[in-house]
Amino acid sequence: MHNDFLRSHGYPEETRLYAHGQGYDLVERPSFQIGETMKIKGGMNIAVHPVIATPKATAILCDNYMVTKTGVSECLHKTPKEIFVV
Repeated sequence: MHNDFLRSHGYPEETRLYAHGQGYDLVERPSFQIGETMKIKGGMNIAVHPVIATPKATAILCDNYMVTKTGVSECLHKTPKEIFVV
């Protein structure tokens, strides 16, 4: 859906991992990409980081969530949900 959105707005597709498990290693399975066979289960930390990049600017979002027995937790970090210009 992320790439559908990007294409429909004239942006290039995301070619990196959109989201993945996160644990002792920064990037762990399951990955959110075609061909992944590992199932998402309770207790997993999932990092979600879509990117939109153009020649003039790049926008990155990075949020982490815990998978629970009943769904997904609120975002784990307390960083304000606002745009930071660096």
